[in-house]
Amino acid sequence: MGHSPAEPWVRDKGDFLEALRRGINDHAGDSPFAIAGTSSGAELARAVAHLMPDRVRGLLMRVPMLVGDDAARIVVPAEAEAALPAHYHEARATKLGRLWEPARQLADDEFLGPIRADPRRYTLRGVDTETPYAGPTLVIVGRQDTRVGYQQAWDLMHLYPRATFALLDREGHELPVSNRKLFETLVNDWLDRVKQSW
Repeated sequence: MGHSPAEPWVRDKGDFLEALRRGINDHAGDSPFAIAGTSSGAELARAVAHLMPDRVRGLLMRVPMLVGDDAARIVVPAEAEAALPAHYHEARATKLGRLWEPARQLADDEFLGPIRADPRRYTLRGVDTETPYAGPTLVIVGRQDTRVGYQQAWDLMHLYPRATFALLDREGHELPVSNRKLFETLVNDWLDRVKQSW
């Protein structure tokens, strides 16, 4: 995403997962850890939790993108986000300019673009994510998320017996925009639960 070189062996999302697994082992060794991810990163974090359930002491998924094929996602119509108040759109634009745009400029589009454009390469395969993960989990989705929606994340509830699922109104894919205090409260509760189970 800009701070590491594009590796020729990374050809699809499964290779992203392998790079993440290697990075975790390089930095954490055999130690336990908690993991959090956003959008596509949330799908990768989820896979790590299922691959290493004895080491992952907590999982946080923020606006998880769980379906690599854009056409197969159940998303919210664009009108839902458009109908939010003007102050939401102003705050969202500020957040995108401050956080998303600098990251986008760093991203290696020549490397990432072909993977992102091909649903076969952008779909994570071969990972057992149907066995329940028993650690403290937090899944936060936006009611007005027009990019990944919320329903497909909600359908995972049975796999996470220690999960808090939060569907935030007045929030899209960039959450938190309108509900920062609620978001922080949910994350702090998750961190407390992780600490208690460490």
